[in-house]
Amino acid sequence: MSHPTRLLGENYQSCSKKTQLFGGYALAAIINLQGSKNVDIECLELTDHSQCTRTGAGYPASEGCSGSLPLSDYAGSGIVTNAGTSGVVLKNLDIHGLTSRGILGAIGGDITVDHVRLAFNGMAGWDFDDGRGTKSTSEANVQASYLTVEWNGCNEEYPITHAIPAFSCFDQNKGGYGDGVGTPDTPLNFSCDHCTFRYNAQDGLDLLHVRGSLISVTNSRSYGNMGQQWKMGPMHRVVFENNVTVHNCRRMSEAMPGAPEEYHRYLSLFCRAAGDGIAFSVNDDGTYVFRNNSFAGYGAVSYDINCSGSCTKANITFQNNLHIGYKDPVGGQLPAVFYTADVPRNPFVARDHNIYFNMRSCPSGSTERCVNPKIANMPEWKDESSLDAIDFHLTSGSPARGVGVAVQGLLKDNDGSGRPENVGSDIGAFQYHP
Repeated sequence: MSHPTRLLGENYQSCSKKTQLFGGYALAAIINLQGSKNVDIECLELTDHSQCTRTGAGYPASEGCSGSLPLSDYAGSGIVTNAGTSGVVLKNLDIHGLTSRGILGAIGGDITVDHVRLAFNGMAGWDFDDGRGTKSTSEANVQASYLTVEWNGCNEEYPITHAIPAFSCFDQNKGGYGDGVGTPDTPLNFSCDHCTFRYNAQDGLDLLHVRGSLISVTNSRSYGNMGQQWKMGPMHRVVFENNVTVHNCRRMSEAMPGAPEEYHRYLSLFCRAAGDGIAFSVNDDGTYVFRNNSFAGYGAVSYDINCSGSCTKANITFQNNLHIGYKDPVGGQLPAVFYTADVPRNPFVARDHNIYFNMRSCPSGSTERCVNPKIANMPEWKDESSLDAIDFHLTSGSPARGVGVAVQGLLKDNDGSGRPENVGSDIGAFQYHP
């Protein structure tokens, strides 16, 4: 619409510095968009000025927020929405340090997200579940670019003195939650380009309870989350291309440079839900495209594929993907590539031109290769910090160069560098460039 209601920070055009709005004294939400339509919010920092927590268990009483008089100086969520919320633009926002969620609630239409950070919120980053399981409408549609969702499930220190100000984190074993993005059982079209999900106390992007929707995840990254890095329900269509996944779900069990020494003292539920890296459901109503992704990590299975409903036909396209396995530091096994025990037949309409290295087994196929991909940096395992330095860019001698299937329309890689058109591309998320 041409005349939105606008809530703009100072110098919002350049947004060289965000205007801070902080909530306090048990404020439920800083910005209430329930029932709101045609709203533009830009260049704001939404936070509170408190270190107290309302999440978790086992912490000293002195660390808890007081919700009765005298009230502690905290705020619950940054933004709240409902099924009447639509036509909203969220741009250049930093929503952090709230005791509940960065954004909370169902939606009823288009939400455009551009350069938004959701971090250090006590329960979750963006939770579409208002606690009552309220569904979003069939028109619900998130179009996000440069969305960063990190360190949710953690209580942010105040005042901030560390580069990573995680004062304490809580998982479900300690009465916490910690999804980066979470949903109830609901329709929700969701696209994310150049997004990052990292170091959340549960899953990274969790759309497992979404069904029958359109999902696109491109040029994005997920790593260090305590559960699965990506989760998707039985969708009408999934496009998952040019993404980087590092499945190191015990990363938050050890020290993190820049974080307080005991930030993880309440964490224990590492690699929850079987410890699989990417989990998604299929049925006959959907198509699923996984192309030119780079994956490394440990865990039982890299791709946990299950059937939800009728699964009588092959509808997964799996091409040009690069995989590197590491032994599970607890179980000692290398990861399997696929788990499809719940799917009654071969789910792949195409599975070819992929590379697997150091996995438990090598999938068969004339174009499927088990070979060292010779990436820029493949660290040896020493401890949980080992994979922090992994670099999936290809070296000049990489066998992943120029041997992928030609993919029309996929003309750029994760960096934005060009891919060749109508000829074989490089395998993985990165095209080789000297």
